[in-house]
Amino acid sequence: MASDGGRVVTVESTAAEGGCPACGVLSGLVKERPTSRVKDLPHGLVPLRVWVRKRRFRCAEPLCPRRSFTQTCPQLPARARLTGRLRVKVAAAVTATNRAMSEVGKDYGVAWWTVHRVLVAAAADVLGPAEPTTAIGIDETRARSVRWLLAEVGWRRTDPWMTSIVDLDPTRRGGIIGLAPG
Repeated sequence: MASDGGRVVTVESTAAEGGCPACGVLSGLVKERPTSRVKDLPHGLVPLRVWVRKRRFRCAEPLCPRRSFTQTCPQLPARARLTGRLRVKVAAAVTATNRAMSEVGKDYGVAWWTVHRVLVAAAADVLGPAEPTTAIGIDETRARSVRWLLAEVGWRRTDPWMTSIVDLDPTRRGGIIGLAPG
């Protein structure tokens, strides 16, 4: 048991060899077995700390530029710090219940910006890649009325402008591609 009342679980992969993602050659030459901390769903009301030990293999192909690679699995792809099931629960907690990202992050023990990254990835999966455009337009739009803010040296005027990037392709419906402050 951990000092904060959470439960610690160590998981290690059992595959004796893996295929290099660059060249596809199978290798059983273990270079190292690094351990990384991964966030997972809580076990009831008890926080769960998962330590994953994956094997890092040397590529058996001498001409391969990759040289080494780490095992992956569907629940924990390369460089992931959250399990797949936690990602699904976090995305559903925000989209289905319309809760704030900070509130969901607190419930699952992650930062709000981690919840934001999960939502962006979930949206990209649902929406797919954006269609290419042949013409874009840039316009500056006032986001709200001018405001005066009291600063240390006196009053300061703020001009709340937004830069809009829009699709001007005449063959399509068009729309906003992006917004930038300023």
